Amino acid sequence: MRHFLFLIVFFAVSSVKADEVAVHKEVQWVTDSVEYAAICAQTFRGAFAAVKGAVAEEKGPWAVVLDLDETVLDNSTYQIERYAQGLGYTPDSWGKWVEREEAVLVPGAREFLDKVKALPGGKIVYITDRKAERDAHTIANLKKFGLYDGKTHLLLARKDKPDNKEIRRACVVSGKERCEGIGPRRIVALIGDSVRDMIELHGTENAAKARAEAAADDSPWGVLYFQLPNPMYGSWERGYK
Repeated sequence: MRHFLFLIVFFAVSSVKADEVAVHKEVQWVTDSVEYAAICAQTFRGAFAAVKGAVAEEKGPWAVVLDLDETVLDNSTYQIERYAQGLGYTPDSWGKWVEREEAVLVPGAREFLDKVKALPGGKIVYITDRKAERDAHTIANLKKFGLYDGKTHLLLARKDKPDNKEIRRACVVSGKERCEGIGPRRIVALIGDSVRDMIELHGTENAAKARAEAAADDSPWGVLYFQLPNPMYGSWERGYK
């Protein structure tokens, strides 16, 4: 009987939509606003123009590096379900969500990735802080949308706490360790919903400096770095700690 009741609650919560539960405005903005979709689409279009230009000039192997969550995969359903239960993020609930393989796509992501895949000499590298132990679920979710073929695409999930994104980006460039056989490669674009998808950043003082530098004429933003919006969560909430 307990298991039966659990299933009723699970399926009731799993089918909840944004307009059926009082979600926070930041989640509603992602799920409902035209502005969110437009910003994502224009970011990906700008990124492809930069990639295409860089590839035309690049003689050797190259790579486009992307985060996954809220960059390629849209997990707003997870947020909505947690709100419906009066709960927030937990590692356990997140792990179960990943195992469900139900994330959808961020607007413009598939179109961008399909065009990048068609360019010669490149690799699409997903660098995510999802746990490597759940790679099979992450890959299955990507395959639903034709975004993982095991040849053009490479998944570099987090193995352990010290395995930060800077280490994995360096791996792509060097072609060593987990990237042996696919490099060295020049990264022609870094795309993500967090500044840490492009650079390692720690503390509010460094964040203030990076914020000021972003507007400089020689800034890599919009040239090499492409930022997607994520008002739902991020290291900015914790002062980049």
